[in-house]
Amino acid sequence: MVKRTIRAGQISGLIVLLVWGSFINGYLAGHAVCRDCIPPVAVLNHFAHWVTLAALAVFVFIVPVLVRVKRSRRLRLLMTGWLLPGVMAFGWWYGPAFLPRSAPDVEGLEFTVATYNVEALASDPNQTYMIIQDLDADIIAIQELSGVLGQKLRDGLMDEYPYQISQSLPNLENDGYGLLSRYPIVDYQIELPFDDTGFYELDVPRYIRAVIELQGQPIAVYVFHPPTPQLPPHLYLPATYNEDWLDQQTRLVTDVIVNEEYPVLVLCDCNATPRSRQYALLSRYLDEAYGERGWGFGLTFPADRPMIRIDYVWHSDMFAALEAKVWSTGGTSDHRPLWTRLILTKDYS
Repeated sequence: MVKRTIRAGQISGLIVLLVWGSFINGYLAGHAVCRDCIPPVAVLNHFAHWVTLAALAVFVFIVPVLVRVKRSRRLRLLMTGWLLPGVMAFGWWYGPAFLPRSAPDVEGLEFTVATYNVEALASDPNQTYMIIQDLDADIIAIQELSGVLGQKLRDGLMDEYPYQISQSLPNLENDGYGLLSRYPIVDYQIELPFDDTGFYELDVPRYIRAVIELQGQPIAVYVFHPPTPQLPPHLYLPATYNEDWLDQQTRLVTDVIVNEEYPVLVLCDCNATPRSRQYALLSRYLDEAYGERGWGFGLTFPADRPMIRIDYVWHSDMFAALEAKVWSTGGTSDHRPLWTRLILTKDYS
């Protein structure tokens, strides 16, 4: 009876390896071919850290069961190898995030930056206000800023942040943009065009750009929030997933950024995860602070039980990241803020 139980467990282990390995290898093959041009692969990209972590967990806990199988050694090796691509993908993509990282040995001007999607439509302005105070960053970008919160920040934090920009739309109150700075904003552009109905136009880049002076050195700070991927209502199937608007806005804004004359910061709820083509596009031209100095997955959404990372601080090579962390709470927002400590190196001149 005991032998039968052991054998049943071994067979179950082989089945788990076969099914899960096939699922992961199918995803990795699709990702390798076109990253996210296939809708189901694009959906899984958002959860690649969990998918590959599960491969590692199955490898660690199921493979020891198979080691006890005295027969079919070839089958055992084959099934173990079938799971290895997922384990290797986890190590390659996410392993460095769990290793110690030393700060770069550079000199320059240190300052702090945060980005925070405040979910104006559903969050409590008073709690959001307190989170922004707690962040205590020198520069704070805000996405989904409401007019009510924008006014509250101007009334209550003007002494702390004397330089502020904010903009909301007539019929899209939950998708305003804001920027708070302790350093002088010497110039800015609000590029948030909207049509006759009061909604954003999506065929032109939309962002806030501010030129901020850091002890005499101008830097360009962009606040960016592209559309979320599209799913038809009540039909949440991977085959219906569509990133066209997200991809279009990311490309349009990237085209603007690559021609920027000053050192660049891009503070965004980018609605894209680290395995997406949008992340890959931005990473061609900019470095990502949490990817450099953060520890762990850096999950920011949803705030109560974070599952994915879509909020970022990007910077050009005249900056270096010294520290990056996800805030412990998002208040009543569905995002957790991302806080970073950067340095503008002496080489900027």
